[in-house]
Amino acid sequence: IVAGADIQRVFDAYPALADAVLPPGLKGLFWTAMLATVMSTLLSYTLLAGIAAGRDLVGRVAPHADPVRATRLGIAAAAVLAVGGALALPSVVGLWYVLGTAFVPGLLPPLLSAYGPQRWRPRAPFPLLSLAAGCAVPLAWMA
Repeated sequence: IVAGADIQRVFDAYPALADAVLPPGLKGLFWTAMLATVMSTLLSYTLLAGIAAGRDLVGRVAPHADPVRATRLGIAAAAVLAVGGALALPSVVGLWYVLGTAFVPGLLPPLLSAYGPQRWRPRAPFPLLSLAAGCAVPLAWMA
């Protein structure tokens, strides 16, 4: 792509091209746009995970808990888990592979049974057991 560029990783090609082609002012704008894209995505996913953890999980366990505080704790927990995952698996593809392999099997039985006839709808312990077993088996397999 760029003559003479020593590109070791595929995801370095786009920044190397911008570095070789753009003048200094547009290069700064390019890097600002790249950083803004990453920060926007990071913030939106962290907020989404924090709200889901704070309102859905904490709200069910402790219904009288302060939702703002629970959401803040959920955001902090999501950020810590994200940093831990990024440090453990620096490849995004590898991280998505591990997360998909570990957690999707636990979600499939309750989801599929919810769309079936009424007699197939899960009763109280089934979804929790399905989530636990569906996540424990792949995690044990990968360990």
